[in-house]
Amino acid sequence: MQIIPAQLDKISSLFIRNAWIVEESNGFDIHVKAFPTGYPYINVVSGTKFSIEDHKGNVLETTSYLSGNSIHPFELNMRVIKRAITIQLQPYAIPYLTGLSAHEFKDLRVPVDSFSKYLAERLETLISSDLESSFVLNEIIRLFSEQKEDSNVDPRILFVLQNIMTNEGNISIGQVNGQLNLSKRRLQQLFQKHLGLTLKSYSKVVKMQSHMFKLLNGKSLDYIVPDGYYDQSHFIHDMKEQTSMSPTAFQKFITSSEHHGAYYVSNLFYGS
Repeated sequence: MQIIPAQLDKISSLFIRNAWIVEESNGFDIHVKAFPTGYPYINVVSGTKFSIEDHKGNVLETTSYLSGNSIHPFELNMRVIKRAITIQLQPYAIPYLTGLSAHEFKDLRVPVDSFSKYLAERLETLISSDLESSFVLNEIIRLFSEQKEDSNVDPRILFVLQNIMTNEGNISIGQVNGQLNLSKRRLQQLFQKHLGLTLKSYSKVVKMQSHMFKLLNGKSLDYIVPDGYYDQSHFIHDMKEQTSMSPTAFQKFITSSEHHGAYYVSNLFYGS
């Protein structure tokens, strides 16, 4: 197996936070549990279709999909014949790339062709071609850059995101309202349009992601549980909502040799 990362320029990095291709000449199977990450992403596979099962048992089969921001985990299974690409989008990217409110994609995985047949066709054609993976990545980055070269990201959203990230999900909504001179209702409207979740729900995801990062880097549950939670039961509730596991089971799961690498790369704070 080989992983080829994308080289992002200033324009493409406004809407793409990371992208890479996984290739394997002999093909391989992937079965993963995907957790809320705080950012949307697009996956495209050359091979049989993705099989995606959400927390309610709904199943989607498609060769390319967009995952919106979520607060629940889902199961992902696929058979890669040649290669697959992951395009991690910036947290606020959906309205700029689709023209739709991010709230329409909350806790959903949808086929790319459901909102852009052109984008789906180009992505699927490139990933299934005989072109070198590095060239395919460059073409995909160029595709996104050309579509959104003149876009300006709402600075208010960037300000709130920076506050959330800096404080690892522990923020005062009232204080942010005051700094931006926005009503609470208007701030929530902006946030759900750009990120899909309420500010409180998104902050919970970021907080849990920061704790996942600490677990992945050797911190114990005793070290992280008091950080940002009222008590242990509060932490356990949020952990089960976002992972469907108890803290002990989750720690064992993501720190195993089988899963550690994948979840370290997928962590919200990794590479930020």
